[in-house]
Parts: sequence; C-alpha cells; structure tokens
Amino acid sequence: TYSGYPSVIEGYSDASWINNMEDHSSTSGWVFLLGRGAISWASKKQTCITSSTIEFEFVALAAAGNEAEWLRNLVYEIPL
Repeated sequence: TYSGYPSVIEGYSDASWINNMEDHSSTSGWVFLLGRGAISWASKKQTCITSSTIEFEFVALAAAGNEAEWLRNLVYEIPL
C-alpha cells in the first residue's frame, strides 16, 4: 500500500582527521536521504588545519549543517 511521500530528510556526516600523511590533509563527507534514496552527498579533502580530531568533526558537521539548511529550504519551496 502507498503510505504517502516521505517528508523526513535524514543526514549523516563523518570526518577522517589527517588520513594522508604526505600532505597532512583530512577528509570529510556527508549524505542526506529522503525516503531510502540519497538526495545529496559529498566527500571533500579539507583545506583547513585543525589541532584535534573533535575540532575537525565540528568543521565537518558545520559543512553538513549548511547543506541541511539548503535542503530544508528547498523542500519547503516544493509543494508536496
């Protein structure tokens, strides 16, 4: 049976602090799901340098938060 359009966006982010020892770069990424399908995702090598793992996790979370806000605004503009 059809249960309606899924209107909940789920988001996940992760970060890997200094995973490349040659250039001391870190990687972060996120994925956002609507229903069971990915609607936005990214994996990026970061240019900022942090002094701890938790600080870098917050940098990654802030980037994912910006994307979440953009997606929320998009969903509000689409008539469902």
